Amino acid sequence: MSLDSGVAISQVTSGLLDAALIFRSSYSESLNEVILHTGQFQIAVGSKNPILKSSPKDFINEINKVPAITFRSSAGGNLWEKHPAFKTAGIIPKHTYFYEDTQTALQLLSQTNGWAFMPDVILKTHKSIKKIVLLEKLSAPVNISMILKRSHRSTQLIEKLNAVIKTRLSD
Repeated sequence: MSLDSGVAISQVTSGLLDAALIFRSSYSESLNEVILHTGQFQIAVGSKNPILKSSPKDFINEINKVPAITFRSSAGGNLWEKHPAFKTAGIIPKHTYFYEDTQTALQLLSQTNGWAFMPDVILKTHKSIKKIVLLEKLSAPVNISMILKRSHRSTQLIEKLNAVIKTRLSD
């Protein structure tokens, strides 16, 4: 099942879920967080996107001309629409398409000439998605974490799941 991180956090906090994987730090004192992977958000486009034919020095101008595929949280603030990394790099997103789950973003990337801001670990597992390397360093760290209720005892299943996930993410 795929949930927005804010929804997953609230469901673990309420006890509806025992654990969840999220793409950011939980920032919640009531939860244990085990960081499984630390990476960066990257600009991503479909493998047939015309931006890929541009010179790297023109990437930002080209990105500013096409639709942005933007994560829209169903709970909490929508940081993605005004992520600080955009201003630093000179990106002015044209927020056109919105998604709540990774699968929708991947479909939009393959079906449009838009771009998205996604965790690097997702991009390296999808051959039809290419990352745009900007001349400037784009700093946008991301953690992939497992969160558990603090009062929840870690079961052997959750410990094994944690080990498997860490192994898969490091491949």
